[in-house]
Order: sequence, then C-alpha cells, then structure tokens
Amino acid sequence: MKRLIAVFVLFFWYVHVVSADGGLCVQPSGTLVVFGNGILGTEAKAEFAKERLKTVLGASLTADEFNRLEFGVAYNHSYGYLSDLYESLKQKMSQDNVVESFWRWLGNTQFVPQVVRDEALRIASAFDFSTQVGTNDLDIHLQTYRSSVLAGKTVVVVAHSQGNFFANAAYNVLYNGVTPIPANSFGIVSVANPASFVGGGGPYTTALEDLVIAAVARVPGVVPPLLPNVSNINSGAVITDWLGHSITGEYLVDESRTQPKIVADTEGMIVGLTAPPTSSPGIITATPSRVISGSSSTIAWHVCGVNHCTVTNSTTSAILADGDADGVGQFFGSASSGPIIQQTIFAINCTADSSPVSSRVIVNVTPVFGEF
Repeated sequence: MKRLIAVFVLFFWYVHVVSADGGLCVQPSGTLVVFGNGILGTEAKAEFAKERLKTVLGASLTADEFNRLEFGVAYNHSYGYLSDLYESLKQKMSQDNVVESFWRWLGNTQFVPQVVRDEALRIASAFDFSTQVGTNDLDIHLQTYRSSVLAGKTVVVVAHSQGNFFANAAYNVLYNGVTPIPANSFGIVSVANPASFVGGGGPYTTALEDLVIAAVARVPGVVPPLLPNVSNINSGAVITDWLGHSITGEYLVDESRTQPKIVADTEGMIVGLTAPPTSSPGIITATPSRVISGSSSTIAWHVCGVNHCTVTNSTTSAILADGDADGVGQFFGSASSGPIIQQTIFAINCTADSSPVSSRVIVNVTPVFGEF
C-alpha cells in the first residue's frame, strides 16, 4: 500500500490552480479525512476516535503521505437513543443506580448488568437511526466538505454507525444537489453501518459480533443493513466494548481484523479520489442561488495569490469573513447567508501583490404567486 500511494503522490504531487489575477498558484493537493460519529457518542468521544484513526493511519502511511492529510470531525447528535435508553433503565432499575452508573456503563468503566445489555439491544432494535439526521448538523458538515473541495482538497468521511446516514445524505446533496461538486472528490468509508448501502458504493466494515447492527437487522419491515463481512473472534484483540459496536473499543483495536481493513479501505479511498480543480471563475458561489423568501444559501469562496480578503453581503453590508490568506496565498471558506428576503449580492474583495481581486454572486428570491 505504501508503494502504491507513493507512486500516486509522485505523479499527482502538484495541482496547478489558476489564480484570480491570471497567474498560477501551485498548491500541493491534499485530503481531509473526517470521522463521522455514531450513537452513544459525545463530542469528546468523537475527537478521541478521530485521534485513534489518525494514529492507525499514521502507522501505515509514510511520513510524506501522512503529512498531506488533514483530520476533522463531522459531529452529529444522538440524544434520541441515549435518552430512550436512560429513561427505560430508570423504570427497570433503581433510579439512583442508573443516574450514578449510566455513563460508566457506556464507557465500560463499570461492570454492565445483564438488564442493561438486554435493554440497550432492545432499544437499538426499535430505534429509527435514519430519522436522526438533523439538518443543523448536516448543514455544518456540508459547509466543511464544500470548503475543502473549493480549496482543491479531496474529502474522505470515515462514517461510523449513525454517522453513515449523515454521510450518505451529504453524498447525495454534494453530487446531486443544485450545485454539484466535481466528480470523484468526496468518498465514504463505512464502519458498523445500520443502513442498507454506502453512498457511492464505498467500502464497508461490519463485525459479525456487532450486537447493535445485529439488533437492527432483526427489525421487521425495514430494509436490513449490510451483512457482516469480518470478525474479531479469536483474533487476539482485546475488545472492550460489550456491544461490539464501538469504533475505538472494537473496530480500531490493535490486533483486530477490523482495524487493518478500515485502514486499507481509507487508504484506497484517498488514492482513488481525484483532486478537484480550483480556478478564478466562480471564486465566490451561492448554493442554492435561488431561494424561497426567508430561507438561506451557503456562500463559499476560494481564491489564491492574495494577501487579505473580505467577504460581505453587499446588500446589507454585513461581513461574512475577513482575514489574511494562508501561507501559500489562499483564502477560502464558507458561511450561511442568513435569511434572504430580497435579491442579495455577496462579494469578495482581496488585496494582492499585483492588482486587487474581486468577484460577486447574486442570490435571487423565488416569486410567490397567489391564486386569483
């Protein structure tokens, strides 16, 4: 795998980006690797899982390959499952015991009674994971992905559990939405997937002993999840998750069979994606460019060969972004427009060593026709 990626790096080491002043901005291509968390996850646990993923990839890649990666978290909330489990256990057990021990059970720092194990699986089998794709979380994820693609980076989401629904939804919007991203610039590596597919047909890893996915598979009238394709039984790995579902307690454990598969799948996705071109036309974009009155648009921008830029709502004079370019002269990002009730112009204005750079995009409001 190291040799394969090394050949890829040598061949595609530079992406030539046409800057807004007509020159060339030579920028090394790179990849943003994002961890999308599942149920039973807090933000702290998601960050810990991201660091674990970073560690196992770092142990497999060469230093040059690893240095071309950035890492992030696409956090999504899963309070529905946790609150249902918590309330159910309080009814079945001593309330004081549950209040004191709930998070210890989930963190495997205290012996887990059989009633807790049984109830966790019962709730999982009745829980509709797909309904937990909150639009607020998804919008934040989409802004991160679009900003990275605009900057010439590919994006790989390693989605775990419920995070697969968010990744699949993002895949659909990014490639099939009003303003699609360049082909083959975003991909998904699936882990412990409760859905029946992976967006784009990406690889997946589901352990035979994953009791949460097994519980979901038994739900009547629902399209079953992808079948297990690996097992850590008798692998020599020290598994710490009694549900067999945790990304750090099962799937990325040393000596497991799941860890090398996830690493290989992620490395293969990194190599298989194509660095998106970034150029001066459309250095500021609006998605969508036509909205219903009161709704919003995502404003994204990217320009190179500049020193300092300001992005504004020219109609209201509100500032969306203001700052210096990065070390190679790039300025990029995205933000929500906020509610739009009339035709609105968004502009980017930058200083540069040669001549100033500017561009604008217009968001129109869809007219509403009443009945006569």
